[in-house]
Amino acid sequence: MTNTATPTPGTTGAVGRPVIALPTDDGSATTESGALVRVTASDLREAGVAVSRVRQENPDGTVVLLDVDVHLAPDFRTALKEAAALSEQPTGRVRYVGTPSGLAGFVTDIRAAGVADGVVAIAIGKSADLAPLVRDAVAPLLACDVADVA
Repeated sequence: MTNTATPTPGTTGAVGRPVIALPTDDGSATTESGALVRVTASDLREAGVAVSRVRQENPDGTVVLLDVDVHLAPDFRTALKEAAALSEQPTGRVRYVGTPSGLAGFVTDIRAAGVADGVVAIAIGKSADLAPLVRDAVAPLLACDVADVA
C-alpha cells in the first residue's frame, strides 16, 4: 500500500532528521513542499525491498515512511500486557510495542539502516492515547515535528 502526502515543516526526511507521522481520521493530509509515500510491510526486510522500489521509481528525494502498528506505555511490561489485552487481529504491518523512548530508538534505527525515512505510527486497537504520546514524548526525542498523513 502506498499513500502520498507531504511532511510538515521540520520533518525533513530524506536529508535530515527521522520523520514520525500520525494518520488523520478525516483523510486529510498536511501540505507543504516535497512528496511523501507510505509503505506497508509485514517485516523490516520486506519494508526495505518496498522502500528501495519506491526510491528507484522516485529518485527525486521522496520521503518514504513505513506504516507501523504501535502501542506505548510508561514501561515495557505494561505495554506488552496492555497490547495483549487489546486482542487486535494481525494487520500485516510491522508492529512496535514498548515505551516512547524505545519507539524513538526504533525510528532512528529504521532510518540508520536505510529501511525508511521514518514511520507512520498507527494505534493498535483502541490505543487512544497514542497521538499525544507521539507528539509529546517521542517527537522531542527525535528532534522532529509530527506530520499528519492521510
